Amino acid sequence: MSNEQNTLPPFIEHVLVHYTQNSTWDCGLSCIIMVLKDNERIQFLCNFSAICSEERIERSTWSIDLCYILRRFNVRHRYLTQMIGINPNHERNDYYDKILNKDSERVLDKFDRAKAMGIVIEQKTANNRLLIDHLANHGPIILLINSGLLNCDSCKTNRLSNELRTCFPFPYAPAYTGHYIVLCGYNLHSRKFLYRNPIMKDHVCMMSFDKMTDARIADGTDEDILLIFND
Repeated sequence: MSNEQNTLPPFIEHVLVHYTQNSTWDCGLSCIIMVLKDNERIQFLCNFSAICSEERIERSTWSIDLCYILRRFNVRHRYLTQMIGINPNHERNDYYDKILNKDSERVLDKFDRAKAMGIVIEQKTANNRLLIDHLANHGPIILLINSGLLNCDSCKTNRLSNELRTCFPFPYAPAYTGHYIVLCGYNLHSRKFLYRNPIMKDHVCMMSFDKMTDARIADGTDEDILLIFND
């Protein structure tokens, strides 16, 4: 990462108001709450159930759902993904087994209407340079990752409670468990990303560039990335 060190700030952190998810399925919505402005956050929380109902969200979210919520609050963003639509390989993934049938119609409809709704979707992959550039110049990033591959160096060093240990992968976890986190910065010297994990209470986690890459490109993620632009 020597080129980055010559052209970018060595350390960036976007200060976010942390929000801890309330259920097993609302990590993506919790990440949105963290990137919203104060008045927007209050509006979303006060109308959470109504907004989910209007967006046809019922105990599971896909990245395209998050785009529609961001659009509601006029948050400029770009959605990068390997797969526009639903990856047919998900049918063989145990994680998606229970949600594909109930979510497919909604998800495909939202992809079909995205362009007309002004939602920018790009079928492309991202490298670390793109993520670092965005964090340095624009804002935070919502990532879909395999939660079993999270390995926070901060939690590992400071095992203060059982709560912090939830950041670690569990030996009984399935091969893939989708989870959303917010990248909120980086440290070029230590080659680590900073992130907020909605399963935690107020805490900034750290993970190496290489390990974060493994988590975000894991089979099942479609390498989904939501780049948030702070206007």
